[in-house]
Amino acid sequence: MKKVILGIGILAATTTMAQESYNDFSISAGLGVLTTRSVYKTRDKYEVLPLIPVNLRYNDFYIDAMEPELGYHLFSEDGMTLSLIGKFHLGYDSDDLKKEYRAMDDRDFDFHIGLRSSYTYDNFEFTSFITQDVSGESDGKTLGMEGKVNFHLIPDKLTFTPAVGMTYMDSSFVDYFYGIKGSEADKINSVKGEYRGAGSVVYHLKGNLAYIYDENLTFAWINGVNFYDSKIERSPIVDKDWGYYTGGTFVYKFK
Repeated sequence: MKKVILGIGILAATTTMAQESYNDFSISAGLGVLTTRSVYKTRDKYEVLPLIPVNLRYNDFYIDAMEPELGYHLFSEDGMTLSLIGKFHLGYDSDDLKKEYRAMDDRDFDFHIGLRSSYTYDNFEFTSFITQDVSGESDGKTLGMEGKVNFHLIPDKLTFTPAVGMTYMDSSFVDYFYGIKGSEADKINSVKGEYRGAGSVVYHLKGNLAYIYDENLTFAWINGVNFYDSKIERSPIVDKDWGYYTGGTFVYKFK
């Protein structure tokens, strides 16, 4: 089942790129696998998903397939960066839900544009963002923030990166990804009327471990937990107020 990955914010195994000096062009790619616990009421509560971590940089333009996000750095100086970003949020296939909810319509991905700011000082980084859907799917808005720190357990070899953050999603976003329309409720015996969510917050905890084998090859163990507020938890298609992911990747930097 596809996930609303807003708030998952997988760091993948691109830690080495963040530590390197600015290059005009660089590209890395790899493979991985992820085990997740869905927040939705799905046939399979736990899923194993393939990962294809791809990261491309060309001057101030970048693509990060793990987020998934693309962007352009408008300003970068003294540790402060302001970027114009485009971001996808994946929906779900109703066939993956439990039997009584398969009358739901599928939720296609939406696409947001917005601004992201980041400030880096030594091993600390703080980011914030605001986005608006421009695809016409959810018509939602999001805003959030995250703080993380890199602990170099073995210099130039082993790095542990914990992070904590939160994402606010407005009512349109919540309605689209977690709500139930009246026409859908009429087809589901266990649902009494439509469910319209209000603006909600998701809290994130992450802890990623990256092993730098050499200047080109990096292995990573990625983990995270997301906690959803009561406005999302009350949705009939939501199982619990939390979900998690854990997995591993390797990434090879070609240039």
